Amino acid sequence: MKPEDKNQPNVEPELEIVVPADETLTTDAAAPTDETTPPTDATDPAEKPKKKGKISDETAIKQHEEQAKKIFKKLTDIDDEDEGTGELSIKAILGGDFLNRKRFKRQIGMIVLLCVLAIIYVSNRYAYQREEIRRDQLARDLNDRKFKALTIAGELTEYSMRSHIEENLVDSTLKTSTKASYYIKMD
Repeated sequence: MKPEDKNQPNVEPELEIVVPADETLTTDAAAPTDETTPPTDATDPAEKPKKKGKISDETAIKQHEEQAKKIFKKLTDIDDEDEGTGELSIKAILGGDFLNRKRFKRQIGMIVLLCVLAIIYVSNRYAYQREEIRRDQLARDLNDRKFKALTIAGELTEYSMRSHIEENLVDSTLKTSTKASYYIKMD
C-alpha cells in the first residue's frame, strides 16, 4: 500500500464500462473523471487503451445479461429445481404431487384469496335473489291490498247512496223530504 492510500478511506473501485470513443458520443460534464490518467485524443476506437482495474464492455454486457436472466427467471416463476420434468399429469393431480411444488406453495395465498372472493360472490348472489323474491312478494301484496281497498271504497260508496239507504229503510217511518231545506241562522 502506498503512503498516500493510508490517509484515504477504504473505497471500493467503481464499476465503469469502457466504451470506445466515437464521433457521435459526447462527454458528460457531470460524469466522474479519473484524475490519474490524462484524457486521450484517440480517434480510432481500437487504439483507445483500456484502463487497468476496470471491467471491459464485453464482460460488463455478459454480466448484465446474466443478471437479467436471473431476474427474468425469478419474475416468470420458473422452477427447475426439485420439479422433475415439470409437466402436470393426471397421475400428479390425482396423487396430489403438484401440491408440493414450489410454484403452488408460493401461490397458496392467492388461491385462498380467490376462494374467499368466490364464496363472497356466491353469497351476495343468493342474498340478492332473496331480496328480489321478497320485493316481488311485497309488490304482489301491495297490489292485492290496493284492489281490496278499491273494492271496499266502491261498496262504501254504493251503501252510502240515497237510493240504497231508502231501499233498506222500507219499513221505517222515515221518508225523503219533499220540501226544500232551510238554514237556521245563529247569532
